[in-house]
Amino acid sequence: MVYSAYVAEVFRAGIESVHPSQQANVGLGLNYQRTMRLVVLPQAARRVTSALLKDFVALQKDCGLISVLGAVDAVRAALRQG
Repeated sequence: MVYSAYVAEVFRAGIESVHPSQQANVGLGLNYQRTMRLVVLPQAARRVTSALLKDFVALQKDCGLISVLGAVDAVRAALRQG
């Protein structure tokens, strides 16, 4: 859940980083949805790629650490039982 909050924040920051002058919706006659799909989101996707890759690598590292700790806890619980 924590990483999903990080990813949402990265996407939000990427969308907000597109300068309003880049959004040519008035001149082209685009509505809000088409402006987001055709103008804002492609620029935001390019800007957030590195941050998302960093979060993906951190998630992979944390999953590995948690799996090792889970095995250690299982062994300790088994030793206490026996």
